[in-house]
Amino acid sequence: MSLSLNDSATYEELEDSVLSRALMITLRKGDLTPPGKVYLPHVAQEIAEEQGQASSDAVLLSAETVERTLMAFLLNPSDPTSRPGLCLTLNMFPQPPEAERLGKLQLYESLKSRAEPLPAGFLDDLGARFEDEGLQDLIEPTGMAAAKALMDKSLLDNFQTPLNLLLQLFSVKSIAAALAKAEFWMPDRRMWSLRGRAAQGTILGYPFGVSGLPDTVQARPTAELQQALSSRQGDAALRSSISSLQVTSVALQRSLHQLVMLLLKPAGTRPAMLAWFAAVLEINDERAKLQGDPALAASDGFFLNLSAVLLRCCQPFLEPLSGKAWGKVDPRYVVSNPRISFAEETRLNADADEQAALAERMQSGAEAGAAPQYHFICECFFITAKGLHLGLLRIISACYEAVQKFHHLEGHMREMDAVMRETSSMPPQLAARAELLKTLLSKAQAEVLMYQTALSEEELLQSALAFYRLMAAWLLRLASPAVAAGEPVQLPLPTPAPAEFRMLPEYFVEDTAELLLYLGRYKPRELEGARLEEIALFLLVFLASPQHVRNPYLRSKLAEVLLVWLPHEDEQDNGRFGFRNRRSAASSTVASLFEGHPMVQQHMVRSLIQLYVDMEHTGRNTAFYEKFSTRHSIGQILSYLWNIPAHQEAWKALAREQGGRGLYMRFCHHLETDSIHLLDEAMKLLPEIKELERALADEAAWAAQPEEQAREREATLQQHTRSIRADLDLAAMAVNVMRFSTQDITATWLLPEAVPRIASMLNYFLMHLTGPGRRKLKLKDPEHYHWRPKELLASICDIYVHLGRADGQGVFAAAIAEDGRCYRPEMFPEAAQVLSSFALLDDQKIGELDMLAARVASAGASAKASEAANEEAPEEFWDPIMATIMDDPVILPTSSTTVDRATIMRHLLSDPNDPFNRQPLTEQDLVPNVELKQRIDQWRGASNRDEPAETSGRTFLEFPSRSQDPGDKGKDPELVRVRLTVPYRVHSRQMLCIGGSQIPFGWSFLSIAKVPMIWTEGDIWQAEFELPARSKIEYKYVILEQQDWTKQESEDAEGVVTFTYRTQPDDPPDVQTIQKQMAIVAWQPGPNRVVEVPAEDELTGLQPGETREREPARPPVPTQPSGHQQRRYGQQAYGQPNASPMQPSRQQIDELAGTWETLQLDEDGMPLLERRDVWGFVDNTARNRGLRFDP
Repeated sequence: MSLSLNDSATYEELEDSVLSRALMITLRKGDLTPPGKVYLPHVAQEIAEEQGQASSDAVLLSAETVERTLMAFLLNPSDPTSRPGLCLTLNMFPQPPEAERLGKLQLYESLKSRAEPLPAGFLDDLGARFEDEGLQDLIEPTGMAAAKALMDKSLLDNFQTPLNLLLQLFSVKSIAAALAKAEFWMPDRRMWSLRGRAAQGTILGYPFGVSGLPDTVQARPTAELQQALSSRQGDAALRSSISSLQVTSVALQRSLHQLVMLLLKPAGTRPAMLAWFAAVLEINDERAKLQGDPALAASDGFFLNLSAVLLRCCQPFLEPLSGKAWGKVDPRYVVSNPRISFAEETRLNADADEQAALAERMQSGAEAGAAPQYHFICECFFITAKGLHLGLLRIISACYEAVQKFHHLEGHMREMDAVMRETSSMPPQLAARAELLKTLLSKAQAEVLMYQTALSEEELLQSALAFYRLMAAWLLRLASPAVAAGEPVQLPLPTPAPAEFRMLPEYFVEDTAELLLYLGRYKPRELEGARLEEIALFLLVFLASPQHVRNPYLRSKLAEVLLVWLPHEDEQDNGRFGFRNRRSAASSTVASLFEGHPMVQQHMVRSLIQLYVDMEHTGRNTAFYEKFSTRHSIGQILSYLWNIPAHQEAWKALAREQGGRGLYMRFCHHLETDSIHLLDEAMKLLPEIKELERALADEAAWAAQPEEQAREREATLQQHTRSIRADLDLAAMAVNVMRFSTQDITATWLLPEAVPRIASMLNYFLMHLTGPGRRKLKLKDPEHYHWRPKELLASICDIYVHLGRADGQGVFAAAIAEDGRCYRPEMFPEAAQVLSSFALLDDQKIGELDMLAARVASAGASAKASEAANEEAPEEFWDPIMATIMDDPVILPTSSTTVDRATIMRHLLSDPNDPFNRQPLTEQDLVPNVELKQRIDQWRGASNRDEPAETSGRTFLEFPSRSQDPGDKGKDPELVRVRLTVPYRVHSRQMLCIGGSQIPFGWSFLSIAKVPMIWTEGDIWQAEFELPARSKIEYKYVILEQQDWTKQESEDAEGVVTFTYRTQPDDPPDVQTIQKQMAIVAWQPGPNRVVEVPAEDELTGLQPGETREREPARPPVPTQPSGHQQRRYGQQAYGQPNASPMQPSRQQIDELAGTWETLQLDEDGMPLLERRDVWGFVDNTARNRGLRFDP
């Protein structure tokens, strides 16, 4: 029994109690309080014999025996840790100077010493001996010293020795627990200005930072790796270096996994290990940014190791068929968990309000005692998902960027080589620049090889594929109750999607797709033998489920994967470094689903067509370019599916829904719009490319131009080449889909809202491919630019034939004839001649094309005969947008405007807003104007007009036909630069645009918004474009205004605005913003203005510096009886121009007062027709909403 100072005891007993407590040793048997006190029986026996005591059980410590007892204790062979431990912690014994200098680091030096290794089991004994006596303070310096020995190490360095030392330390549970409580275990808050980079300053951060990837912050190891992977050492040595780095990397990652498992297995250290993972992920949000600062984030190498270790931790539960993860991976973790925040992540289909509501419900449940308890598997799953998002997937992206950087430098190197070959004597500055470029190129190539080496590790890629297979299976179970119950998935999925599913981060789906894309394109062998059923179903199901995956961009990624996995061979070299674009082993799995799965056959075509439509608006900055890329992928898949009978039947059934309208109508509209845009862009580039080719062919003239100009023109040609290839490839796919689908599906194309546009599109491109202008489209090597005019002509004429076969009512033929902008009777015979000469179509189809041409000519004659009579129609019968007699008038509820149903339906395909006030509008909102329709029908009956009146109207750009001037056959009409200007002052939230009869103008809001005018000083608005000689166009000026903006305090005050629509020449208008935010508030009053482009004979003899005044063309003369109000396009606008005389009444107005035209040559020698218009007249009795006028 131990004694206390309060006990009744002798001096000897009190002395023994104090000494034994201070030194934690005793000579009395049974005196083991406090715990940890050491009993030394052999010393007690010796002292008892010396003192003549019969028993050694009651021997007391004293001043005389304490030194002897303490020395015996320190030299006790059964406890070799006590003396070293006390030396390190109490500093109570004399030590050599070197030992004094090292202090507690003596243990580290002893552990890494091979000459005098510590006895076996020493660390275990040390941990047990000092676990409750300052073990953390004793072991911290050793642990941190071992970790810091790995600072700035690469795979080329000897990292294994300090890493093994760390493994020794963490293999002792007590030591691992002590280190997990140390200050340097978590990222140091004092270093949080470095954000994610601070993670590499922890005891685990140093070993995880050893890597073979480039790091802009750690220059030395990166330089050594670049040297090791330099292409100058030869292919054999390079392959050996890559293989060695891969083997070393795998060994490193295995050791790191072993280190982590030493902390995860014991329940005492598992929370600390999970907390470290979470902290590292939280402070590395910089890695999720597109343009993150590498100095504020842990390195790619750190995260590669972290990704590999996390995947190894998940290995026991990755197999979906084992079911180990089911019931344990809780989706509520992303809303409420103690470790990782997902608050800033974009959700699959939930906004911030819904997220907050769900979090509040979970918090309420937690307060009521129902807080979820997350299993270790759950925590491991979600930590790994985020770790791969910031790690492996970001490294794949960095690899793509490194390849792009290399190719960019390679292009500069080629240019430099060309310059050096042409230079006889090398200037020192140029030589230095060339040497620098070679060095940069070599480093860039080495960086690519570093990434390739890391991303070629089979074990890493297989583990990542297994994880995302589990992710796909889990998402399916979560979204489909049938799958969760062990039954086959059913489409469509139940809606609405479960709240827990909608709350998941988008990157769960995106990262799955990105990994599959990387493997499918560049590492297809990794897919061989893999089980892919869950992944294939995941792709198909969520591609078809916009209620679950709202973002079209995400679903487009799934379509890209399907395209890569299409079941046909297409091996193609995709550049340097072994990247191969090959069809993978996944093809057989996808083929079996495509061709044999009833659910896929029923829904696949609908899903792809829905995605094609949804890609029009993704909300991303790069949406315009992503749209075409994704639609190209969808077109390729649809082309494949059309040849499978079950999918073709599903396609036809979709086209029959809603009478050919609805989804399929929108699909056709976007196919058409894409074709028009892409082919039109290509047509504009072809003449420029031809001119550049002609200039290059003249070697003498090319060599004579300034060097800088030559480089600029070469760069322009390269840029044009890339652009036209992309445009033509994308357009060819869209035209091809129209070509094969119109064999059996034509009803939608022949509806009133669709047929004018498809006829105009076909005419436009047939005009270019057959008319005199086709010579401008000839190139020296058209295949180099992917320009295949014969194939395009055959596709265009095939569509003509397919629609012509189904044109029982003659609407298609009439629409072709009424396209005054492009239709020429000679187009069809010229096309037939080319088709026959090159055997592009068979004789039967060419004959059908001839018959269609005859029907078109007949329809054109009928339309001209009825046009004059239609002018007598009352004003209210005319469509205010298209200026045609309405067939089915409907009222737009928010603006109370009456338009033809076909007109507004065509507008809604591109813009779901009322064109007059920009308020949301759908087809269901349209209100039939029954009374007006009855009056129109009665008027038609009384006039004996059986032909649809909307096929007439003065809305054409009138090109002279060949019959008008036979002598011009084969000549291209000369282009004239036309500049329209008008002085007019509007509010800073308003702007002027032009509506006109044909391209580049149009009467719809969408067309008007695409031709904004430019504001210049003095409130002068102007627009420039080119028109063929002898052409004529009708037009009006239109005021657009931003909607829902804060009203000014007074109508005379400009107020403070953040953006002005007074765009200037150096600041072109943002057309997308105009379309989204503005609406038509006023049209120019009075009849249409007309500009007539001079004929060639008037242009002949025009001299530089000469300015000719011309008589402006007068507005069209109404044909209705006198006194009938002149028909006008759009609404009236009554404003005051900058300089316009006051007229007493409308009847006294001269519409051309103040208007003038001049003709001259511009600085490039091109004819320039400049016209100055006036806005209109003043009407003091009316006031236009929101406009400001001069006093």
